[in-house]
Amino acid sequence: CNVYDVGGRKVLVDFAHNPHAMQALFDMAEALPAKRRVLCFGQAGDRPDALIEELARDAWAIGLDRVVISELADYYRGRDAGEVFGLIRDELLRCGADDAQIGHHDEELESFNAALDWAEPGDLIIMLALSGAAKIQARLRELGAA
Repeated sequence: CNVYDVGGRKVLVDFAHNPHAMQALFDMAEALPAKRRVLCFGQAGDRPDALIEELARDAWAIGLDRVVISELADYYRGRDAGEVFGLIRDELLRCGADDAQIGHHDEELESFNAALDWAEPGDLIIMLALSGAAKIQARLRELGAA
């Protein structure tokens, strides 16, 4: 996990996508002081529905204020576009999220930029990157992240 400061916003970037690694990251994020928390993530389509829903529940349980879900077109793996998003969104709504707290973008960099636009100094952005990791790192350099 890498931690950056971007204009007073703390940014955690990790490549965790399996349940154990994601839970460890969620535990770390929950322990960090923050005014508000936003999570950007997506999931590969070859995961069972129950696992995707469990990850959404575990994420929401850390006290998120916003979730930005990324489509992972390179990882649909037999699913239709928007299908994984729908599973995550529906589970977040069942957990008590409001539809206005859930964003959706076609790629990870768009999700990250949306989180940056939403976040204010003192907020925490948790970015789980997969196929867009290099673009996220480049964006952080562009922003002068420390």
